[in-house]
Amino acid sequence: MFWRDVVFHRSIPLNIQLRIEDERDTNKAVFVDLKSGVLRVRKLGILPFVVKLKKSDIAWIRRRLEEGANLKLAFLGVEKRDDKEDPTYGNLYIALMFHIARGEIKQRRS
Repeated sequence: MFWRDVVFHRSIPLNIQLRIEDERDTNKAVFVDLKSGVLRVRKLGILPFVVKLKKSDIAWIRRRLEEGANLKLAFLGVEKRDDKEDPTYGNLYIALMFHIARGEIKQRRS
């Protein structure tokens, strides 16, 4: 439930690029650089920032790629806490959305 609330209800979809080896940077809003182990967020009207990826994050992304998935979109979400007087903002969430193309679905005849 928490995942859905943060990622899909209070989030911003962003275009994304994945660099595995030496691919050229195409200046997307989110840039995942597996070679350097960082994720860059930019072009949002705020100062760009970098998130250092953990080895487990890089391994997870590589497993998705081995499954044949393509990185399609990123969601940026901020946890909002409703305090009594003023709302405050807590954790930042970045969700990577992968797409796997599957074969054509064939209908069975009854």
